[in-house]
Amino acid sequence: MGGWRRRRRRDGGGAVTGAVAAMSQMAEGLFPVLQVADSPQLAAGPASQRCLLLLSDGMHSQRGALATSLTHLVRDGHLRRGTVVRVLDYVCTVVQSRR
Repeated sequence: MGGWRRRRRRDGGGAVTGAVAAMSQMAEGLFPVLQVADSPQLAAGPASQRCLLLLSDGMHSQRGALATSLTHLVRDGHLRRGTVVRVLDYVCTVVQSRR
């Protein structure tokens, strides 16, 4: 985490540059500030509660899924493209040899 702290800087949108790279390394004690880079999309299917997001730190972006307990934020319009968020909890997994 030390390297991330030294490199971080804020871009115009409020996101912290370098946060996505630190997340992919599972840096401890990290609560990154990121911006929703694309409109969140609810996954297809009548019973689906999954919401897919593209988050950016101004330099890199990361795809992810929102916790089902928070999908109401998308439905109610509180979480949309351009929204700046602080990520309090996340899990980074490897999918098809990519993080």
